[in-house]
Amino acid sequence: MRAAGRGESRGIGTWRRCLAGVAATAMLAAAGGCAAPPGEPVAAPGARPSLGKSHANQEARVRAKVDEARAAIEEFGHVVMTIGAGEGEPPFAYSVGLARLNLPEILVMGLDADTMHGLVNNAVYMMRESGEPFEEGARVDGIARGYPVVFRRIGHTAAQEYLRVASVFYGDGFTAMQMVWPDAEGRMPTEPGFDQRFRPDQILLFEQAD
Repeated sequence: MRAAGRGESRGIGTWRRCLAGVAATAMLAAAGGCAAPPGEPVAAPGARPSLGKSHANQEARVRAKVDEARAAIEEFGHVVMTIGAGEGEPPFAYSVGLARLNLPEILVMGLDADTMHGLVNNAVYMMRESGEPFEEGARVDGIARGYPVVFRRIGHTAAQEYLRVASVFYGDGFTAMQMVWPDAEGRMPTEPGFDQRFRPDQILLFEQAD
């Protein structure tokens, strides 16, 4: 990774890391533009078991992770599951444990594991503090560093397919929302002018038929 020069647009990889609500690395801080302002939320400690390297082999690993996830939920109140990129699909991460609080589980796609873990945790703790779910289509500040994210409801079929551990825990008894992140200009994937270089990073599950 190289630092962007004066007037040069930030690289895609650097931009993805800059979205995280976690402390910037020394390299990113030196590149400029990534340092969080005072009071920026940071990812709270939490468990992050991984279901494996691809979505394709997720099925065989789900059951083996359920007990591990259950223990983490008992200790932390929720757990963040991370799924590596599969063929034609980006990596993603999602929460498990919020359904028992009558809150939606949160899923995010297309970033590195630490970044997704931090963003999901930030969203989860914001909801847990307020006791209220995000509204459909809500544009929310204070989760990603310096940029808003948007929350959209995931339909039942997609929720069952992607949030597999949640489906084992709760069956049909949970809801989920996708946290959608913007390009470097703050435009969302559904908005005109969105930087199409980032388009493959997020499958817009909320657009899939239920």
